[in-house]
Order: sequence, then C-alpha cells, then structure tokens
Amino acid sequence: MNNLPDSIKVWIAGTKAHHRILFNIGILALGIVLIFGMNLLIARNFIGGTDFYINWSSAQQLHTEEQNPYENKTVSSIAENAPETIFFALPENTSFSAPIFSLFPYYPLSFLKDFQLARAIWMTILLVGLLSSVLSLDNISSIANWRYRSILYVFIIGNVFTIIPLLAGELFLISMIFLLLTYKHILKGNFELAGILCGLSMISPALGFIGMLIFAIYSVGQQHWEFLIWFLITTALLIFSGYLLLDDWIPYYLLVSSNWLKQALATLQLAFNHGTQIVFVAIPVLALIFEWFRSLNAPQDLPKEKWLFNFSLAVIAIAGSFLKPMLFVLTLPAWMQISEQWYARNNLQATIISILNLTVYPVISVVLIVIKAGVLVGQVSIPQIIIILSTIHLLVNMYWIRAWIEQDPMKKIIEHM
Repeated sequence: MNNLPDSIKVWIAGTKAHHRILFNIGILALGIVLIFGMNLLIARNFIGGTDFYINWSSAQQLHTEEQNPYENKTVSSIAENAPETIFFALPENTSFSAPIFSLFPYYPLSFLKDFQLARAIWMTILLVGLLSSVLSLDNISSIANWRYRSILYVFIIGNVFTIIPLLAGELFLISMIFLLLTYKHILKGNFELAGILCGLSMISPALGFIGMLIFAIYSVGQQHWEFLIWFLITTALLIFSGYLLLDDWIPYYLLVSSNWLKQALATLQLAFNHGTQIVFVAIPVLALIFEWFRSLNAPQDLPKEKWLFNFSLAVIAIAGSFLKPMLFVLTLPAWMQISEQWYARNNLQATIISILNLTVYPVISVVLIVIKAGVLVGQVSIPQIIIILSTIHLLVNMYWIRAWIEQDPMKKIIEHM
C-alpha cells in the first residue's frame, strides 16, 4: 500500500469514503423503513390519532369538497365520522383551530383515502424529526457505550410523554422540531437560518411564539437582529401563503382562536381552584424568571446557555401541562442534558442513577398500556399525579446538574495548574 502512487492512494481513500457514505445512507434508510413498519403496525392495531385525524380530514374537506375547515358544517362532518376512523368520539367542541397554512404538511397525505396508512406516514415523520432534532442538541452520539445510547433511544421513543402526542399525531411536535433546530443553529451562529426555522415553528402559533420570545431575547442581546428580521419575513410568507388555500382565512382563525382562549381560561380557572396546581405552576415560572435575570450578569458559557434553554422548555411544559398534559414532551431536551451530565461523572453509581432516571417513564408507559391504555390515545386524561411527580423529578435533576455545569470548568482549570 505504501508503494502505491499518491494518485492511487487518494482514489482508494475517496472510494472508501464514498462507500462509507453509501453505507450510512443505507443504514438510515433501513432505520426509517423499520420505523414506518412499526408505525403502520401500531396504526392498524392501535386506535387513536385524534389531532392528525382532525387536520387530515380538514385538508381532505378543503381539497375535495372545497369546504371551509373552520365552518360548523365541516366541523360537524369531521366529528360524525370520527368513530368510524379513530374509533371513538371526539371531545366536545373539538375542531380545526390552527392557522390555515398548517394544513400544508397534511395536504399530500389528504390524497390518501386510507387513514391508517396516512397516520403511519405522519407518525414516522414526527418520530424521525423528533429523534434527529433532540439528539442533535447534545453529545449523545459521542457516548461510546452503545448499551447506554440504546437506553436513551428507548427513553425518547418509549416514554409516556412521547407516546401520547405521537399516537395523537400532534401538530405541535412539528413546531417543537423546528424550535430545536432553531436552537441548534443559534449555537452555531447561523442566526439567519435560525430565524427562518423559528418562523416555520409558527405552524403551531402558541408554542412557536413562546419559542420566538426566548430566542429573540438572546439574539437581540447578542446584537444579532437578523434572527428577528428573518423570523418576521418567514412568518409573513406563511400568513400570505394561507390565501392559496382559503380566501379571508384570518377572520375565521381569529374567531376560533378566541373561542379556544375562552375555553383555556375556563380550564385554567378550574385548575387554579386547587392550591397545589397553583404552586406547581408558580414555582417553576418564578424560578425561570430568576434564572433569566441571573444569566444577564453571568459570563457566557455554552453549557449554561444550553441548561437555560432546556430549563425554559421544561417550564413551558410544566406550566402548559394543566391545559395540555402531552406538552410534557418538551422536557426531552432537558432529559438529554441530564443524562449527558450524569454519564460524564464517569462512575458506576452515577450511570446507574442515570439509567434509573430514564427507565421510570417507559415503565409508566407499559403500566398504562396494561391497566389504562385509553390514556395513551386520548380517551382518558393522564393522571395528574404523574404530571406532579414528573415535575418534581425533573426540577430536582435540572438543579442537580446545574451545580456540575458551574463546577466542572473550575475543576479542569485546577487539574491543569
């Protein structure tokens, strides 16, 4: 090999690299096919898909019947057909309440008459997007122990707070994926692309707007106004693209949004009649405000910034869980950082604690499948005690690793002295 001419050595190296790329593409394609097969099996044998059904049916009504998805006639038709498709009645007052441009991802799938096939494709898109965006935020792929990585993958896919929105086909997962990609590119300094991705997260406006506020505070503080400029441009383009689907859609959307807001306020008022729920919302929110003010005077440090972002998403999940318990899936990035920090202790005891942290939630999923499977498909509300205990568990771990994030750089400095 050493006696070969340089040109041949370069050709051989290039061929090996080419084959390696093809091999990786093949593995990725095989993984996606396996995920699709798993989702098709679930869709054929597991009832549900409520949110996907509403949006998929609305897109079908729009392009086949040319019916306005916001009108009562369309809403009634979708509700009447629900027991034949998702095999249980929709909750009262359920209707299409997203901006009309959110139907663009559903439009190709609306040409499929087979709801179960369309649902399986949608679940595959959500799961692949969720895995890639969550894993891209931390150095999980660099962990040499393949068994530990496997436990992380099982946690992401199999924990109760991932399963519920995935089985429902929740639109806000698309928004979450865009927000995680936004943060990835902000860390890289690609503020223009981050602004575009954050604008696309407005496909689910409530989550997208909250995410935009977090990123806008950070980017403007760093004198990167281009993030906000590209966010506004992308959002404006999305709004105007809605007119390709439905004329004068904005008044309809504002009307359904106001109705949704009234229902949300009524739910909050009912929830806040219980003192424990006020405490479990107020404490994380106050802690988040304190951490943001604290970060203004602290020196910039990448692990601290990641912790603050993950903590912010976690607080959004906790605060919104009383309205929509499945929002707890927003805690996934926090758990990835928690796992990374526990594993970085590089001792058996810490690894065991980390594994115990992760396996709690897939175990809850299995228990629910056995005793109350209706929780996973949205027929029955998730028990509030699970939300409360998960909140405590998460906050304890987040503040536990925060001390390590602050102390580790100092330890490295002392070791090199």
